[in-house]
Amino acid sequence: MTHTEFFFYYSIPIVIVLIALFFTVRKYSKRDSANYSDDFISAAVVLGSLLIFRENEHLVSQKLHWMNAYLRKRFPGAGFDISQIYQDVVEMGVDLVEYTNLANERLTVRKKIHLMEFLVRLGNTNGGINPRESELIFYLLKRLNLHLGDLDAAIRDILIPKKTKSEDSILKMQSYYLKTLGVEGNASLKELKSAYRKLAKIHHPDNHRHASETEKKEHVAKFLEIQKAYEMLTSEMNGQ
Repeated sequence: MTHTEFFFYYSIPIVIVLIALFFTVRKYSKRDSANYSDDFISAAVVLGSLLIFRENEHLVSQKLHWMNAYLRKRFPGAGFDISQIYQDVVEMGVDLVEYTNLANERLTVRKKIHLMEFLVRLGNTNGGINPRESELIFYLLKRLNLHLGDLDAAIRDILIPKKTKSEDSILKMQSYYLKTLGVEGNASLKELKSAYRKLAKIHHPDNHRHASETEKKEHVAKFLEIQKAYEMLTSEMNGQ
């Protein structure tokens, strides 16, 4: 067998295998991308609509336009009608417990972080996030088992402006974390530590090994939340 015959004899099957592998990988990559698009777009449009529906007509129009432009730029091949979904949310409402449970099942941590950053940017399209939007965003962070520290620093600055250090934003943060630990605003470092230890003992994952998967997730989320609250409140005290 000549070198030329040898080359064609063995190279053709290899090329066929490589082509088949290429189209297989492409097929599944497209499928995964479509799933990501469907799940993310659904969560983004529904929660985004819920975030803005109490605004005045001008701001709603402005924010729907921003949402539409953002999602169509990121997912140019996806088909969705933002105006119709917005109307459905306004008319029928959203069960946030069920919807966030669904998001937890379908979205990875990275995608949930992206979702929350999207919502913060959406709220900020008119130059600032109002208290109602802020309350919903913090609620969703907790429901999606996320923390402020998971978000990009620039996004955190939008949610809680550090440059202005306004009294309102500082009190908002403190109130959120104090409520998590179940202590009063004038709590001492000793009281914070005592509250943290008590709650950590109750919700520590090791104490719920035999619980159902849903209960385990709830305790893990609560445990991480009180950890974050304790870290933030004590760091503020130590920084004073």
